[in-house]
Amino acid sequence: MLPVELGQDFQAFLPSLTREAVPNSVETFGCKSIADCCSVAFPLLQSLTLMMEQKPILVAAGIIQSGDRVLICQRHRSDTYGLQWEFPGGKVRDGEELPASLARELEEELAIQAEIGPEVFRLRHRYPDRYVEVVFFGIVRYRGELRNQVFEAIEWAPRSRLAEYNFLEADRELVNRISRGEIV
Repeated sequence: MLPVELGQDFQAFLPSLTREAVPNSVETFGCKSIADCCSVAFPLLQSLTLMMEQKPILVAAGIIQSGDRVLICQRHRSDTYGLQWEFPGGKVRDGEELPASLARELEEELAIQAEIGPEVFRLRHRYPDRYVEVVFFGIVRYRGELRNQVFEAIEWAPRSRLAEYNFLEADRELVNRISRGEIV
């Protein structure tokens, strides 16, 4: 059984590979020698530990409503996960507060000055290439005319039809809850 399966982290496992423990360690990994174990087990354990301890990329996103419609944005075709739908927003910069980050992103993406309301939903999701924590805020009101500055498309979608759009995997639970009227 690998140390990770036992709930140990890589640093806690290292002492078990001392000279006195070599026979047990070799047997645990089914290796012929400690060198074989090290060449296979250490890189694997380091990768697993980094994945488990990886800090998520913090993202702030906004839910903008107009009556029974919600503004959704289609990622540009050249972006990662291109042509999938999402809510506007983006990565939080170091030292930036979440509402300030979202206000900045909405100005950059949609040319609006938004009044950021309360947090309405938070999630963590692990994609094959990244781990994200997305914090969604309701947008109380905004000034300016919405102007698409970065997306393939933007659309005012009826709340009841949101689930028909191909949303990013991380957003799908929220989309379903908005569609059912549970959130915002």
